[in-house]
Amino acid sequence: MQNPYVKNGLAFVIIILFIGLTLTPGVNANIETSTAPNLNKHSQKLTEEELYELRYVDIPMRYRYITEDGQIHTVTKSRSEVLAERAQYYEEKDLSLISTNIGNGNHSPIYIDGNDDFTEENGVTGGSGTENDPYIIENWVIVYDGVAENGIFITNTDAYFIIRNCTVRSFTPEGYLGIRFNNVKNGRIEDTEAFWNYAGIGIWDSEYVTIFNCTSHDNKGWYARGVFCSSCSNITISSCEFYNNNGETANGIELYRCSYCVIENTSSFNNDWHGLEIGHGHPPEDFQNLCKHNIIRDCKFYKNLLNGICFYSNRRLFFKYKGPSYNQIIRCEVYDNGHCPGDGNGFEGIRIDGYYNGVVIEDCDIHDNEYGITISVSSYNIIRNCRIYNNIDETDYIGWGVLIGGVFLGEILGAGEWAVNNEIVNCDIYNNEMGIWLCETFKSNVHKNNIYNNSFFGIAVDNFNGISAAVNINYNNIYDNGFETNYACGMMILERSICDARYNWWGADNGPKIFWYIYSKNICIPLRPWGDGDRIGRGRCILFLRPWEKEPIPDAGRQ
Repeated sequence: MQNPYVKNGLAFVIIILFIGLTLTPGVNANIETSTAPNLNKHSQKLTEEELYELRYVDIPMRYRYITEDGQIHTVTKSRSEVLAERAQYYEEKDLSLISTNIGNGNHSPIYIDGNDDFTEENGVTGGSGTENDPYIIENWVIVYDGVAENGIFITNTDAYFIIRNCTVRSFTPEGYLGIRFNNVKNGRIEDTEAFWNYAGIGIWDSEYVTIFNCTSHDNKGWYARGVFCSSCSNITISSCEFYNNNGETANGIELYRCSYCVIENTSSFNNDWHGLEIGHGHPPEDFQNLCKHNIIRDCKFYKNLLNGICFYSNRRLFFKYKGPSYNQIIRCEVYDNGHCPGDGNGFEGIRIDGYYNGVVIEDCDIHDNEYGITISVSSYNIIRNCRIYNNIDETDYIGWGVLIGGVFLGEILGAGEWAVNNEIVNCDIYNNEMGIWLCETFKSNVHKNNIYNNSFFGIAVDNFNGISAAVNINYNNIYDNGFETNYACGMMILERSICDARYNWWGADNGPKIFWYIYSKNICIPLRPWGDGDRIGRGRCILFLRPWEKEPIPDAGRQ
């Protein structure tokens, strides 16, 4: 963990941070906390597909594979070699050869431009286009004919229609799609499969479109997608699966400049980029197009090579959008994502980046990722009532359950910026290498959590580029952390940081051990060696520690 100490200006920084720090009153505690489960990563029996699945990373390029005896291996290769092997893997399963698929459908590609084109010749099998009697396009198998760019292309319509029980495949040339909507209102796709295309489903400039009980998988190309929505609103994706989308930036689901969308009861897995990416474009014209008011609930995102869920905007913005996005992630399971070891360049279960403020992550399970959750350069986000565990970096870097941090050096014109007023409340955070890392963050609040059995630190408070951290850590049960190294501990607070850490239970009624940590020499000097609770390491910081609780906090942890 980088920790440069800058002498000049230290007093000024401490005074400014101290003025902004909000202290919190105490509460009573009288019941014990839950017991940590004994979780062992890779302990479950792997399927045949999992055994031979390839994983790749950025520089240095490495991929992971798991042999039949359960051993994990990392092999160094170039990215092109890894992608070529991954493509060969699919071809051996007969999932990417299109030449034998031409001519095997029962309907030619469909093109509808305007409401008047909903005709029998264009695949319509019934309906009148009203809400109660939508046009029906159903039971077609549409295969690339060597000419059409899309299997089903519907544009400039507002009539109600349903595409039902169709299969669209093999539209593999660059930029081709299985199903494409443009300027569509009141469309629905259900019980339909799109695969072996460059991208499965693409929706542009549309609203009130539903995708229900569909699968989009094994689409292949540099920009392959299971489903892609751009400049849309009120899109609903429900009870779907998006998987095995193969290519250098292949997402399972992508929402680009989209708002008021719902993704529910859906799985996105084994994609070559993110399971779900939510983002917007470049300044200045796109600042108003930040994706807002989207809900992701009751979904699973797993085995994606990068992030399970990624909120992203261009960090190098000349404007800084400060308003909330009102996005929500509710009752989702996000696991086994981002296993891309290499110089600490792994990825997360959930990443919130670049001024995505006001995101709520609630009632979720985030586990067995390279890193659990990262909130970077974003403020007023809430992680509430979640379980965050078994997030471990398999290289020499330290994997974390939650990271809340500002901008690192050079990200915005060489300057730094805080992540402000983020909150972690009522969570169980355990069996990670580092439970919580608070870095370059101001007034972050960590309260009423169970933080235990994290091997390096339960909580680390640090600065990265000379921007200090000022945080509130209160009413937590922090215990059985810090058993990996001589400086590992329940909480580490380093240079130029201010921390209100009162009213926590440290695992014993006589409180924590305390030591002074000299980063440059990796030396620990005992200051309070007689406590039986978790250790606390500190550098040149302001730390409020007393009083601590003598019993576990009663209402801490997931409720």
